[in-house]
Amino acid sequence: MDETDPQSGSNRRVESARPLDGATASRVAGGQAGKDAEAEDRSDHPFAPPQSGPEVAVTTDAIATLQKTWLKRMAANCIVPTFFALLLVEGYGRLGLPVGILVGGFAGWHMCRFAPALMTDICRGAFAVALTQFYPWLQVGIGLVTVGPFERQLHNPFVVVLATLLTGGALAIVSLVFGVIYRLFKRQPREAPSESRHSPGTD
Repeated sequence: MDETDPQSGSNRRVESARPLDGATASRVAGGQAGKDAEAEDRSDHPFAPPQSGPEVAVTTDAIATLQKTWLKRMAANCIVPTFFALLLVEGYGRLGLPVGILVGGFAGWHMCRFAPALMTDICRGAFAVALTQFYPWLQVGIGLVTVGPFERQLHNPFVVVLATLLTGGALAIVSLVFGVIYRLFKRQPREAPSESRHSPGTD
């Protein structure tokens, strides 16, 4: 359709909007529904990456809060393992114990910045792992696996650092499993559409 521009007096072509056919409308509606479902899934995790646009999912304040939580959960989980380590480690090997703890804490501190979603699950699960210290079968079992092979070398501070990092890593893996389980069970089931809506014969 041609239309005259009132300012310039020239003709310009204006295409009228065409209604979408059934197949195209279905594809558009399906794509929008998929985007809405994906946005709902990502909203379950507080540190999910942003889909698009200027929104920032992970703020500096959120990272700082996660780092403080990591330090608290790590300190809580060091009570029983440190007690057992002091009973086993001899001589200069005890110098490696605080070094290993500091290295593990420093690594987790930076992981909160580079992998906040992962560290969120670990911090959530670490709360449950810390409670198991009242009956420390988990800590004893992990210690037998990670420290047992170095039993005769615990006077060496470098070996103690390695054993400490292995023990902390094993506890972090268990915490991650607990955190993922918590997140999966916390997710609310979606509402099923009512069968009475748009049922045949009701329109």
